Amino acid sequence: MGILHQGGLIPAVDYLQQNVSVDSNFLFWRTYKPPTWMLKNGSADHVYFNKDSDDLSAIDYSSISQPFTVDFMGLDYDQFLPILEKITTVHKGSVYLVAPLNAMLTFQNVTTTFNYTQLWSTAWHLDMDHFEFDKFGFKTFTPGIGVYKLL
Repeated sequence: MGILHQGGLIPAVDYLQQNVSVDSNFLFWRTYKPPTWMLKNGSADHVYFNKDSDDLSAIDYSSISQPFTVDFMGLDYDQFLPILEKITTVHKGSVYLVAPLNAMLTFQNVTTTFNYTQLWSTAWHLDMDHFEFDKFGFKTFTPGIGVYKLL
């Protein structure tokens, strides 16, 4: 894994574990698989979905009453956004997103049904899998990962 490539994922999860209620919902986008056992804090009710095993667009997020984590992996933005809007509409105020800083460039100049605020970040993370030079120029090489509260 190295020091920079995906190196901020564990510190981001540690931030969530230390600062956010275990009753919250966690979304991971464009990261390695999150160590979800760190987020459960002993809760057996926490549900985990991921792009490899589940059809994330078909899940009825309104019927989920217990806390959940969704691992979107490298899902394309065009597929990610509608699911994200569905989740934030139903679970407003209890959703946290972990994503590389360069991935968040995709939300610039886009109208969404939600807002977000960055709670934490570190520059010690490099997403080597999703450079979009054609869209963002040299900003696509921005290192870092952040934790965002979706509003």
